Amino acid sequence: IVNDKKLKLTLYFSYAYEGELYAGQTVQVSIPALMATVEGTVEKVHMVKRVTSEGSELFSAEIVVPNAGVLAKDMEASATVAVNGKEIGWAYFSYR
Repeated sequence: IVNDKKLKLTLYFSYAYEGELYAGQTVQVSIPALMATVEGTVEKVHMVKRVTSEGSELFSAEIVVPNAGVLAKDMEASATVAVNGKEIGWAYFSYR
């Protein structure tokens, strides 16, 4: 049994924004296949250390998006997070 009413995405952000993302924060999730943007919520922030090939250090945030029944397997989307009106991060994901 799979609960597809809430979808979870894990996105990575620069440590330059450490402390600016928090559980309960609202984020916008863009879904190109639907030409729509939906509201999601930061569920957890994990202060892991992921290093990109360019040398940037990143931490992760789990984002929950309610599924109104339109998100399906293999759809792609991107998420953006704004803090104080400034977009601080985005990432692509594929719902599988």
